[in-house]
Amino acid sequence: MTKQRGTSRGRYFCPPPEKVGSFHQLFLFIWEHGVGNDLAAPGGPGVKWTRETLAIALNEAASPRSIDDWRSGTRVPSDTNIRLLLAVVADNATRDLWQRALIGAAAEGREKSRQNENGNGNGARPAPVKTHSETPIEVKSATFLQDPKSKNWVFGGAGALVLAATAWLIFSAMNAPVDHAKLNVGDRFRDRFLSGEHRTPEMIVLPRGNFVMGSLTSDPGREPDEDRRHSVNIDYRLAVSVREVTWNEYMLCVEAGACSGYEPNDEGWGRGDLPVVNLNFNDIYAYLHWLNDELGIAWERSDRYTLLTEAEWEYAAQAGTQGVTFAPYATGDTISAELANFAASSPQGRGRPVRVASYPANAWGLHDMHGNVWEWTEDCYRERHTAMPNNGRAWLTQSCNHRVQKGGSFADPMTELRVANRRPIRPEERHADAGFRLARRIDGDFSWHIARERN
Repeated sequence: MTKQRGTSRGRYFCPPPEKVGSFHQLFLFIWEHGVGNDLAAPGGPGVKWTRETLAIALNEAASPRSIDDWRSGTRVPSDTNIRLLLAVVADNATRDLWQRALIGAAAEGREKSRQNENGNGNGARPAPVKTHSETPIEVKSATFLQDPKSKNWVFGGAGALVLAATAWLIFSAMNAPVDHAKLNVGDRFRDRFLSGEHRTPEMIVLPRGNFVMGSLTSDPGREPDEDRRHSVNIDYRLAVSVREVTWNEYMLCVEAGACSGYEPNDEGWGRGDLPVVNLNFNDIYAYLHWLNDELGIAWERSDRYTLLTEAEWEYAAQAGTQGVTFAPYATGDTISAELANFAASSPQGRGRPVRVASYPANAWGLHDMHGNVWEWTEDCYRERHTAMPNNGRAWLTQSCNHRVQKGGSFADPMTELRVANRRPIRPEERHADAGFRLARRIDGDFSWHIARERN
């Protein structure tokens, strides 16, 4: 157990345990030690929490029943309640430690819940994602008869009709289009190709919200092009791919005779569920055009599949943690090699990309926003954020000499993984440390979504 300490302010504060474990275990540590509660003795611990006293400390934003669920391990708190809990259990000296512990444990808990729901607790491939159109089907029992000649069991009577009808319903549900009007925050979906043969990469719906784009002057590794800090409002339903686009997903385009037949170099690392790399901006746009064609989405539609804007990327990467602190990473003031694939993750040096989702997701369910590979965004590069849009749209010029990449890669030091960090890349360049993920704006009028500036 880590060394505990009291405080002269009459409340007990201590660092989180060195081995955090699950959110359930972390919450029990808070509960039993009275972390953030009144001192039980001059040197601590604190007074053990009750659901009533903790509910009051959380400004009654969480009900006693919710607190019981956290304590029993049946639920993980929402992002809002994580922020409130952090304000209770941490002082200035322990804030960064508790922020990393709480956010990391909560994100891991949500991911494990998702895997359990998908029957993926043992590392197998996830089961098909259930959308709102895939309603549960009640399977009725069937009667079985034995064929006296073959001694094999066969379906008989009404049982055969029930099973046939059930099979048809399952097939219809799995192939039904996603009803985007019914998608809520946190819902995951895969849109079906018109051919019915494939679906898109898995997408998740993010909450609407505000954040501050750019970095603080005190951030280690900060560059001048991360200034001016400004508020951005994402006031629309934005869906983002849960993982970076993989080789398996990109090669569908090549195998279909699209994407100009361009097959990137995999550098000998392999393909499959690794992020596809060595694509330039035009290569990615060829994939996007093919993907939208396969889905029957005209390019003129505002809800087409595209890249994230730089503002959307920062918003998705922060995953709501900015309400707690303006830290440079979603994990706080630092990020560990256990949470992202970057240079520190490889004792040999540069390392290599790893399978997508090999590291825990952030609080909104997105994997590898920090590290693994850089990700292309929609925006043209500008040396400062001066006069940048504040509604999530991209900033473009008629002569876009450079585009913006975000997130850092397996080959970079930790400072390159900062959310506000930017890498200018010529659109025609291909790099072994860069890939991309998808965005889809599923409602609203996005005719305003691109801000253009004449040279």
